[in-house]
Amino acid sequence: IVDGGIIAGEATRYGESYNGSSLGCGTGVYRSDDPSIVAVSPARYGSWPCGTVLRVCGSAGCIRGIRVDACPGCSANDIDLSEAGQTAVCGYLGRCPVTVHVVN
Repeated sequence: IVDGGIIAGEATRYGESYNGSSLGCGTGVYRSDDPSIVAVSPARYGSWPCGTVLRVCGSAGCIRGIRVDACPGCSANDIDLSEAGQTAVCGYLGRCPVTVHVVN
């Protein structure tokens, strides 16, 4: 935790092969062009339940995303983003450091 409830972590991405797949929270299907899609690690399932609005910031900018899926293979503070979300936050498609906090 950085401060004020801000979590330091890393952004990862789904991969376009997930397009059309059902989201774990039952809220529709994955779309790589939707920057609001966020999946979290098992360590965050309780603190960031489905529907939690998160602000995710990286070197390229910030997005306001909604936790709509789970990322069972993610590390504790990883945030799995759509390709559009990761490009907006990281500026490229690859892992990057981010900060995350819950938007009230």
